[in-house]
Amino acid sequence: MIRFGSGQRYVRYVMSFTAGLLLITGSLFAQTISGGSVVGKVTDASGSAVPGVTVTLTGIGAPQVFVTTSTGDYRFLNLSPGNYHVKAELAGFAPVERPVVVSVGANSEINFNLQTAVSESVTVTAESPVIDVRSNETGSNVPNI
Repeated sequence: MIRFGSGQRYVRYVMSFTAGLLLITGSLFAQTISGGSVVGKVTDASGSAVPGVTVTLTGIGAPQVFVTTSTGDYRFLNLSPGNYHVKAELAGFAPVERPVVVSVGANSEINFNLQTAVSESVTVTAESPVIDVRSNETGSNVPNI
């Protein structure tokens, strides 16, 4: 049997301390926040939630698209800080676009109230031609030569 003295105890303390330090450091890095989020709700003129609205976020990086949930909510998470534009559009409604600034660790709430799209219609009216329905004869005169 091999017997270790206080050296073995020293190694255990060092290894325990190192393992604890790694756990604490790892959890600190996991909680590091490097961006923000854009969240919001889309409603119509009456204040009711509008599901199925295409919400597009443009700015840093490629555009991102989110379709609103049944409660009209949308969200873009973990965005790099900077300036963005958010656009909401749905057939039958006028599209709405707003700028938004994303900050580190902050939620930017952008709510949209969609208005019905104004459409024009043109109605053409004219009088129909007069037709003599009393006479059903057709004829022509052919002269003798």
